[in-house]
Amino acid sequence: MSWFAELGYLVTGLDPSSKSLEIARKKSIPGAAFRHGWGEKLVFPDSTFDITTAITSLEFADDERMMLREMVRCTKPGGTVLVAVLNRWSWYGLSRRMRRTEIARKAHFFSLEELKSLLDDFGESKVIASAHLIPLPFFDRFADNIEKFFSSMRSPFGSFLVGKFKV
Repeated sequence: MSWFAELGYLVTGLDPSSKSLEIARKKSIPGAAFRHGWGEKLVFPDSTFDITTAITSLEFADDERMMLREMVRCTKPGGTVLVAVLNRWSWYGLSRRMRRTEIARKAHFFSLEELKSLLDDFGESKVIASAHLIPLPFFDRFADNIEKFFSSMRSPFGSFLVGKFKV
């Protein structure tokens, strides 16, 4: 959210977790508002936002299509819906799933093709894979070079999939 605020947007965060909202409020993002709620039933009027985003949220929705319908409803005509999800086939996604934590068991990790297909149901989308994280401590030193290398190859295995479409 701070990135959007730095770009000059007024930002509103939504989360079903009171604990997560408390953490977000402590970040003191200028002009940011935080609301309790769920992506499948957004608490905002129609055509409220220029850009509606769901960053590492769609994979935890009970109904991904309902969440996207709600995002479209709350986005102004000509606006953008942007989502970023954890990639099922990345090193990072695979390691999260293998650890079988409670949060990983609840998540639906997407593949690039699956996310593209889902978003295309709402408009012509563009989906890319980015942030090629390898979850081993010594790789941190090489993160920038790893990212540049895999991004130049248009690898579908980045840790995050980022997709967008116009409303």
